[in-house]
Amino acid sequence: MSLLFALAIQIASDPVTARQDEIVVIGQKQKNWRGNLKHKKGVPFCKTTRSTGDKEIDKIGCDAMIICFPIHGSSLMKLAKQYKKKSEFNAAAKPIYAEMGNCVFKNRDQGISELADKRLGIVQ
Repeated sequence: MSLLFALAIQIASDPVTARQDEIVVIGQKQKNWRGNLKHKKGVPFCKTTRSTGDKEIDKIGCDAMIICFPIHGSSLMKLAKQYKKKSEFNAAAKPIYAEMGNCVFKNRDQGISELADKRLGIVQ
């Protein structure tokens, strides 16, 4: 029992380490998340296809996709009209997919950080 108490005191006295640990835990769980982004009447919506078991962590992935697709989706749609062959479209779309991926990872990382702060009661 005293070991548990000592550990609790150590965590409480080192909020930076506790925050970093929480970010790592949330990030590891988020890596297993999968979702699909679709549009319904022009409005993007996301559905989790492989849940982490934690709705707040699942929401991070969906939110990142919903934020980033409208930014890059119109460029993809324009390309799709230009290319009839899927292989040509895919080749032309690589840079846009890379930008979209960077956007998703940036927003996902921000969501992970915010959730860690929320769970640790850190106000920024």
